[in-house]
Amino acid sequence: MKRSGVLLFTGLLALTACSSVPSVPEATPNPAALRLGMVEIEFKGGNAQPLQAHVAQHLAAQSLTDRSCLVLGSALTKSADDAAGKRYLKATFPVTNNCATDLENLTYVAARRLGADATLGGTAITAMNTFGGTDAAVGLATQILPTQPLYVVGKQLNVAQSTANLQVFDDTAGGELDGLQAQVDAGRTTYDLLPYGFVATSEGSRVISAGGTGEVTFALSVPIQPTPAEDVFSFRILMSAATNSVTSITQGLEEQDAAGKAAVETRAAALP
Repeated sequence: MKRSGVLLFTGLLALTACSSVPSVPEATPNPAALRLGMVEIEFKGGNAQPLQAHVAQHLAAQSLTDRSCLVLGSALTKSADDAAGKRYLKATFPVTNNCATDLENLTYVAARRLGADATLGGTAITAMNTFGGTDAAVGLATQILPTQPLYVVGKQLNVAQSTANLQVFDDTAGGELDGLQAQVDAGRTTYDLLPYGFVATSEGSRVISAGGTGEVTFALSVPIQPTPAEDVFSFRILMSAATNSVTSITQGLEEQDAAGKAAVETRAAALP
């Protein structure tokens, strides 16, 4: 799709430039000790009904009964657009750092839950219903994908440049994803991180100070089915917070020149 942005599971904030990927020194102490935790985000509607987006549940990385020191509030903005056989959703949430230290390069990464209470089809989708109220097929869960935030003018998809970030992590052995995994569940016995996520920042900064609040945007595409009764009505997606030392494949306010925008559009066009 020309000059199209794909939005999500990215969301992503007006954060950092990616024409040249910056290497930022890790500024936080052992992130595992911060209990950054997990969260389920629920999306509902977006077709005949207005889109709803809210935090369904806060989860700790190793215990499903405790809240982490990061708290997502009520959605600040949310929107849905249909184009080219997909429904593009995005929602921006405030994220408050109640941890004892500042957090740099805070990232939300999609997490697959393993074991008896596994997520659907190897995805981070924990639950899903169609408009008809029936449980959705596993195959449908695998078609819910992260994209860059976008908006539709007529039938033209456009990247929302101010939040045009899609973070894709290196998932080779010993790569960036393995580093994030170690903060969440190093043994991969309970959770397995997927190679994409979202970036949280405060007003364009990579740092959210202790006690401060930033924003995170989750953006996804959902396939539109042959009949409305088969369309996805609601789903929950499981995300884990972590910090990383290098922010990659992102675009922020400092990349708002012609060349920067062209780079964002090129990345967007390469995504499904």
